Amino acid sequence: MDISKLRENWKLHGFRPSKILGQNFLIDKNIRDKILANISLSGDDTVVEIGPGFGAMTVELSKKCASVTAIEKDRTIYDIVSGEIACGKIKMLNEDFLEVDLAALCPAGKKLVVYGNIPYSITTPIIEKVIEARDHVGKVFMVMQDEYARRLTSGPGTKEYGSITCFAQFYAKLKPLFKISKNCFFPVPKVDSCLLSMDLSRGPLVTVKDRELMFRIIRQSFSQRRKQILNTISHSDFLGIDRPVWETILKDTGIGVSLRAENLSIHDFAKIADRVNDK
Repeated sequence: MDISKLRENWKLHGFRPSKILGQNFLIDKNIRDKILANISLSGDDTVVEIGPGFGAMTVELSKKCASVTAIEKDRTIYDIVSGEIACGKIKMLNEDFLEVDLAALCPAGKKLVVYGNIPYSITTPIIEKVIEARDHVGKVFMVMQDEYARRLTSGPGTKEYGSITCFAQFYAKLKPLFKISKNCFFPVPKVDSCLLSMDLSRGPLVTVKDRELMFRIIRQSFSQRRKQILNTISHSDFLGIDRPVWETILKDTGIGVSLRAENLSIHDFAKIADRVNDK
């Protein structure tokens, strides 16, 4: 849908895009087609679309799969669009994606494909939700801020690398597919976007005895990312372990006490967690 048709539709229904909800709608048909070409779907796939907006992707997605469940939080958009695009292959839900039970949408013996143009303010909760639902979600394709995509796909030693990076890469194979200019959306956002793929079909990246313990250590380590790792994990007797013991743990695992969290790989954090678990 081009800008003129979009504006006409908004005026007809008294709609105004919400900055709070991060509503920026795709208006570039070429980019829409490029996104569709990069989303691998089969005729028996079930797709869940996060925030279909005015249906720029929804109908085209439905042509490539068995069905689409489009989840739209905005009641005004839902009322406008549901009557226009809902059909046998497209079901619309007026709900918050973060509160939807994905297991209930998943056909028996199969996994969902999730697609969405994601508002920056809830990108992390959405990433966490689809990963937590990995028993029911196989692949995820998200249009997100390019800066955030770089965070998710960065490696140790980079400024983008952080706790969400470790969490996402532990469970998923991540790949930035292509960059999308901010001018492909209306209203025009402040930054460019990226189409990112997440493959949740593989097992965890590393073997670790206690995953939750490892992620607690990761979060603590990045809580003061500019400080040396020894200083951050020994702060306030984290996990009830005092500084000398933490120093021994790091030395036993071959990790320099002067390193920062951003210098450690997921494998390093797994080694620390296993050493804590064994002590």
